[in-house]
Amino acid sequence: MNERSPQHPNAARILDSYTAVATGDQERISALFSPEMVLHVPGKSPSAGSWSGPDALTAPFRGLAALTNGTLRAEPIHAVADDEYGFVLHRHSSTRDGNTLVVNFVVVFRFGADSRIVEAWEYPYDLYAFDGQYN
Repeated sequence: MNERSPQHPNAARILDSYTAVATGDQERISALFSPEMVLHVPGKSPSAGSWSGPDALTAPFRGLAALTNGTLRAEPIHAVADDEYGFVLHRHSSTRDGNTLVVNFVVVFRFGADSRIVEAWEYPYDLYAFDGQYN
């Protein structure tokens, strides 16, 4: 990721959230995300829908990780934020049954009064390719 200055603390929280989820750091996940977190994922893949509660961020991706034998990756490229909203561009990649998918996503995050993430919306650049990889 390219460094840009100054970085809002919520942009740093977004980037930290990617590391916490990728490493399964439950303590850090709890610090970054509200227990009432809601994640909205478009499309028809097994991760599609609105997920809520403490497992909202990890549950949809455990299934995708299993389908791809652990090749699923989300690499943040750039994040920007203010006190209420943040956005990240990330590169999603995975290999399943010999097919490799690489697609950019924009994810919109909403922060609560305590600066924890309370809601997120995912937007893949190519939803058809994303759905096709997992169905």
